[in-house]
Amino acid sequence: MKNNTFFYSYLPRFLIYFISFILLTSCKFSTVDNSDIEDPGSTSFLLYGEAPANSYLWNLTLYDTYAFASDGENSFSVYDILSPTNPTLLSTFHLNTGSQAIKQIKADWNYNLYIAAGNGGISVVNCSNPISPTSIYNDNTIYAGGLDINEDYIAVINNSGWRIYYITTAYQLNEVCSFEYFISKIPRKVKFINNWLFVLTDESVDIFDVSNFSNPSLERSININRTVDFDIIENYLTVITDTNLYFINISSPLYAEIDIYYELEWFPISIDLKNQYMFISWSNRNVSAYRINSINSITEIARKEFSNPIYDIGFSDNYLYFANGLEGLKIYNFLDF
Repeated sequence: MKNNTFFYSYLPRFLIYFISFILLTSCKFSTVDNSDIEDPGSTSFLLYGEAPANSYLWNLTLYDTYAFASDGENSFSVYDILSPTNPTLLSTFHLNTGSQAIKQIKADWNYNLYIAAGNGGISVVNCSNPISPTSIYNDNTIYAGGLDINEDYIAVINNSGWRIYYITTAYQLNEVCSFEYFISKIPRKVKFINNWLFVLTDESVDIFDVSNFSNPSLERSININRTVDFDIIENYLTVITDTNLYFINISSPLYAEIDIYYELEWFPISIDLKNQYMFISWSNRNVSAYRINSINSITEIARKEFSNPIYDIGFSDNYLYFANGLEGLKIYNFLDF
């Protein structure tokens, strides 16, 4: 299989931008409708429960009846959400990563948290006893900017590329595959699905075939500049930049392409998808909920203003979980689900 890194490393940057412009102008264009909605919070966002925070809540992941929320520093908090109307802060765990902030956390099916902590490396913490979590693995020799879990494997992005680790029965991590970029891209986030790795960088979405760990290959690179966040819904990968929302058709990853893009009214912070619903958090502290009727028809159905910008949203049943900074964990019943 072909590896496009050599080609891209020698292609003049202005030519890359020119090709990107031609590709984008061939896509459909529309505008996300952010017209004002009368009192949207009272109709679709109903506050069900809330719990305090010991620090600024930043990143969020859910498993079973627990929510795990990291702060902008080196700790995370565990919440009991068995009763969404009465969530309870059970504990706060501090990683041995110095002053390095947690970038992302993911939970597996055995109450283990996998934590990317930037220059503090990657850690695994067992939370089967949520009142007293236990550290079971740490490697602070690598930079870990983000991660994703795929069954017994975990993909981790660093400053110059990514690595895939096998998760042993003792929840140690053994590296089985890696890839280093030969150009000045900065990896931001990663999605690991089946035999494909989707990497969001500051200027592209890169798609890797990792079916053969001994020979991973960059199969597709779609140039999108000033990226912020991405998520996947069915056969589409959605990307937000500082100005646009893109829908990339990944039904055949080898031939992935942008089907349509939308202009955004405000500067976005994050995007999260559940079924046919899309949630975008904005820098003006609002969160908008959209119904995706199709990629050609997206309608804003609710909007809610918070006291702090929302950097991550979790989903469980009909409930939305917001990491709401110093305001703690907020749980809303979203009636449209």
